[in-house]
Amino acid sequence: MKVCSECKGPNGRGGARCEHCYYIANRDRIRRRVAAYKRAHKDIVNAGNRAWRVRNPEKAAHPPDKATVLARVRAWMKANPARFRANQRLGQQRRRARKRGLPATLSTEQWMAVKTAYGNRCAYCGLKKPLAQDHVIPVSRGGAYIIGNIVPACRECNSSKGAGAPLAPLRLLMV
Repeated sequence: MKVCSECKGPNGRGGARCEHCYYIANRDRIRRRVAAYKRAHKDIVNAGNRAWRVRNPEKAAHPPDKATVLARVRAWMKANPARFRANQRLGQQRRRARKRGLPATLSTEQWMAVKTAYGNRCAYCGLKKPLAQDHVIPVSRGGAYIIGNIVPACRECNSSKGAGAPLAPLRLLMV
């Protein structure tokens, strides 16, 4: 698979940049083009919206009340506690990277794949312990939140590394 020239993440588009980096670089132009198309083709856009509402009546109806949505979310959180915590951590990490203007493309599935590639072991000490995401190049030093910069580390190794250079020996795998 090709690699994005900017974020060094997987690139399935075929161009130099992945879809996310291309969109970020061309956001204003893309939005203007879409808005112009919608203005010029109101009938087609409205017909498409009507067809979607006919195909998806449960989604097109008025949104349910806040209590119903909250109950559904809480039930999902209770049924999927590990996934909920992972999504929470991913959101926090992405926000930190975005605040610094860095790429933040790591998904939950990619994180699970990285842990599997390391055999659910710490990249530094090799022990099977609860794992945390460690940035090889810390966010504070310009390290992106992408699959090539994240390794699994036990809390002890991750804490002792801090924002410094990677501990030796780091078992880097090409993911």
